Parts: sequence; structure tokens; C-alpha cells
Amino acid sequence: MTAPEVIKYKGYDKGVDHWSWGVVAYRLVTGKYPFYQKGMDELTLYKRICRGSFEVDGLMSISFRVLLVGVLYPDPDKRLGARMNGHRDIFSSPWFVHDDTFNLRNLRKQAMPAPWVPKLTSPLDASRFQQSTMSDVEDLMDTNFPSITKEQQTMFTSFGGYV
Repeated sequence: MTAPEVIKYKGYDKGVDHWSWGVVAYRLVTGKYPFYQKGMDELTLYKRICRGSFEVDGLMSISFRVLLVGVLYPDPDKRLGARMNGHRDIFSSPWFVHDDTFNLRNLRKQAMPAPWVPKLTSPLDASRFQQSTMSDVEDLMDTNFPSITKEQQTMFTSFGGYV
């Protein structure tokens, strides 16, 4: 998702990266995008982004909600991480420091063990991935353009294999 300052053609800085991280974190926790709703057109989506209008899921902890509201704040000057301490403000939020067992410094040094390591038979073992009968391109086309038929797609074959 695009940050409000990019949509409005304002200058931007590291706050866009913090915004993007917030969108990814939201998606990882909820499985949804923060501003998008099914069937929404692009203009409505951009308006919601610029207003900072998104829903916090009922399953989110209070500390995670506070972090997301700060990181996804539409005004880049007031966004969490935009002040003098930058990213340190984000990492000192209660969501990151609520648990003494999680040490961000050790994580950054890659000195923490993985919380779960899958049992694999070989480096190429893909048994943990869900099987799909569609290619990624077909899956994206069906998801984003469900009303386009296979016959209609054939007129675009001259554009290459990815259309």
C-alpha cells in the first residue's frame, strides 16, 4: 500500500518505510490489508489511506493496536518513527518491550534461536507448502479479475506469457 504522502505527491522520507512496515505487520497479524475492503475502487482506497481510516481487529493486543495507529498515522510529521529518535521510538513501543524473553538487539545480531524449525527431508523439501493447481499468474488473474474469461484472455497472448 502506498503511503499518504506518496499519494499526495508530497516529499517523503523514511516515514514511508515505517508506513510500509506497518502495512506488512497488519497483514501478517490479520491476513488482511489495513485500508482495502473487497470490491473497493482505487480512489476510495486512496481516500481511506489519506484519512488514515482502518479497522483494528478485535484479536490484536492493545499494545499492537497502539503501535499500528502510530505507524499508520496519515501525517508523516506526526507518525511514529518520524521524531528525533526515529525507529528507536517504534522499537521502544510496549508491543516490542512487553516480553522480557524477546530481545531486539539479539534478533538484529541473529543471535536468537528460531522459535520453530520444521522437520525437512532435504533442502528442497516443499512438503510444508500448500499444493496449488494454478500457476501464480493464473491465481493472481482469478483473484484480481474474476469476471475475465479464459477466452477473453486469449486476445492478449501476443503480449507474452505473463498476461
